[in-house]
Formats: sequence, structure tokens, C-alpha cells
Amino acid sequence: MRGQQPALHLFRDAQAVAQLSPEELCARWIDAAQVVSRALEIVVAFHVAAAAPLILEGDAILPTLAAQRVILGVPVAGRVRSVFLVEPDEGLLLSNARAPRVAGGAEPGLVGCPGRGRGGQSVAAPVTIAPALVGVAR
Repeated sequence: MRGQQPALHLFRDAQAVAQLSPEELCARWIDAAQVVSRALEIVVAFHVAAAAPLILEGDAILPTLAAQRVILGVPVAGRVRSVFLVEPDEGLLLSNARAPRVAGGAEPGLVGCPGRGRGGQSVAAPVTIAPALVGVAR
């Protein structure tokens, strides 16, 4: 299973993460967030279609998920809201990203990559995503 989504497994190897430049680390975090955000599309579309409230939270959800007007054929504009918390201290982000993960415990992680969004990633959206919190409105 590990080979199916390598972007999701890089952060399990603290030595590999420690070797990355801040720019490469941010790019790899965005790669992982793209995989996670794509996987969450079906969850958001289902909850909008079913009019079932939902809140998603995580540090690996991109603003592009919340910015979509249609997800998997389901119109979501006006039904999904987002809130993104952004840590402006890049040094803190870097130390959190390089911190060892604790098995079974809370894992520190990036809140965002200020000024480094790839492909026009911006914090403009109509979903509820808070360090990526996605909420579906009734």
C-alpha cells in the first residue's frame, strides 16, 4: 500500500524530511495535500448532496478543494465554506514539519506555506476548511 501514494508517506521518515530544503519540504507538503484534497472530494460531494452537515479539519487540505463550484458533478457553490489558519512564522513551520512524528499521538504539522502556494493556491474559497476545516451548510 505504501507505494500507491508516496506523497503521503514521506513524512514518516524523519531523516528524509530533515534532508529537504525548506522550499522542497513545502512542495512535498503541497503534493501530499493534493492527494488528500482529491480524496476528500467524494466526502464533500456526498455531504452536500445529502444535505448532511460535515466539518473536516486537517493540515493537508488545500484551498482549491473549497474553491470549487462543482465537485464530482455536484453543485457545491454556496453550500461549502472554508476557514484557513495561516502561521506567518516560516521558521516555526519548518521546525514543525521537521519534528519527529509520535506514533499514536498528536502529530505536529504545517498550517500553511505562506507565499509558496503552487499553481495559484490562495486562501479564497466558499467552503468551511480551517487549518483546513470543511463544513457543509444545510
